[in-house]
Amino acid sequence: RCLKRVCLLNSREAVDIYNKKYHTSKFAFLPDPYTPLECKRTVENIKQEHSIDSNKEIFIHIGGLTRRKGTIEILKALAELDKESLANKCFIFAGRVIEDIKTEFYDWVKQLNSKVQIIVFDCFCEYSLFAELCTIANYIIIPYKNTAQSSGICSYAAQFKVPVIGPAEGLLGSLIRDNGIGHTIKGINADKIAQFIHSEEYKNISIDEVKTNEYLYSCTPDNFFHHLTGI
Repeated sequence: RCLKRVCLLNSREAVDIYNKKYHTSKFAFLPDPYTPLECKRTVENIKQEHSIDSNKEIFIHIGGLTRRKGTIEILKALAELDKESLANKCFIFAGRVIEDIKTEFYDWVKQLNSKVQIIVFDCFCEYSLFAELCTIANYIIIPYKNTAQSSGICSYAAQFKVPVIGPAEGLLGSLIRDNGIGHTIKGINADKIAQFIHSEEYKNISIDEVKTNEYLYSCTPDNFFHHLTGI
């Protein structure tokens, strides 16, 4: 009774469920705001700078690199694939490698360097780098273990029209599917990532531009403010 309203981030479904469960209208939707990014460099220039062949498919995994975000699962998936399957691919990991996986992470990278191009930016991702990587990316891979949370990556995938490969479960899975942002994999892990890449199913992924544009509009800072304040 002491609460005017409870805002739930990026889940209209949860708002309906809780309002019904508690016989109230105090639960309200709150969009996950994002700031549009701009990249002033060409795809060709960015690829040349990082020695990426023009014909390679680029998968990026961006943000803090942690176990809960499935960073190690991606590397384990690459270990399961043969050199031929990875010949025309480049995997970019961008973000601070968290201390508790740092040794394991770099052991995997060292082991895999002989069969696949891996580029690591072990640093906080400035917006300029973030924009450049999204500009050259063909796919964004986010095999997060905690699927109950929203992810700002969805907004940038929608802005740059880069398909996401992520988990099917939870809020994150719903965001990807409902907003046409990419493809979801049930029970995503190293084995399933490897199978997905080997089968080349990723080539069938597409972005739904109508849905992604609607999603971006709903996630503007202005809409966030209006939902938060009720103005």
